[in-house]
Amino acid sequence: MAHSFVVYIDESGDEGFTFKDPPDKGSSDWFVLSAVIIPTSQDQEVRALAARIRSALKLQEREKLHFKDIPHEKRVRAFAEMADAPIRVSSVIIHKRRILQPEVFTSAPFRLYFYAARLLIERISWYCRDTAQALGLESPLARIIFEHRKRLSYDQLRDYLDTLKGLALEDAWLQILLNDVRIHWPAIQRDKVEAAQKDQYAGLQLADLTAGGLKWALEETLFGFTEHRYAKLLEPITYRRNGNCMSYGLKFFPQQLDPGEPKAHWVETHYR
Repeated sequence: MAHSFVVYIDESGDEGFTFKDPPDKGSSDWFVLSAVIIPTSQDQEVRALAARIRSALKLQEREKLHFKDIPHEKRVRAFAEMADAPIRVSSVIIHKRRILQPEVFTSAPFRLYFYAARLLIERISWYCRDTAQALGLESPLARIIFEHRKRLSYDQLRDYLDTLKGLALEDAWLQILLNDVRIHWPAIQRDKVEAAQKDQYAGLQLADLTAGGLKWALEETLFGFTEHRYAKLLEPITYRRNGNCMSYGLKFFPQQLDPGEPKAHWVETHYR
């Protein structure tokens, strides 16, 4: 069956739990997995957007839009260009220090990544279901392209989708993984999941920018500051359902930020 949506996924942060001070000497506090979603019929707009950003930033055509390689003032311009684009973004934002059972996620490789992918795929499936209905599309099916990661088997990721249709056993990991799975399965098929290098798809580069911008709205630098301007600029293209962004375009795990936390001010001001 032909797909109606294309989804590009990339991450920012690491999956480690070795926290140290200063923060640049250990694992990141935050891990963010972000998706850029667009109807297949408009996928050319993703390439056009990336080209406009490169032009605005005076980058060469072959240069990648990689968050970590772009200076701050150019990042701001890139996010300003994205804010007017016909795309939607959704992100899973994990505060690793608040996970009460980190051993569940560290006892085998990629468990945190897989769990974040499960939460993100749920939200992708809801968006595709609702948007397909609104646009009168025949199917909500999505083609999902992950940024390729070393040592991660994407057959394993496809098998993981099959696992999400199963039942929890005595294993603590499976109990957490399979608790309350709410994927709209008509939007998700294992043979529509693939991986590619960032330079192969402009959408992966936009997903990289999205994940990096949200991470640095929360991750403190060596000097104790965050930069939330990127997150503010993403608000117009962030997935909302019935006017609600939280748990849709922004999914925090293991819990949402407390409204009184200093880091939550941009969430309360721009996403509520």
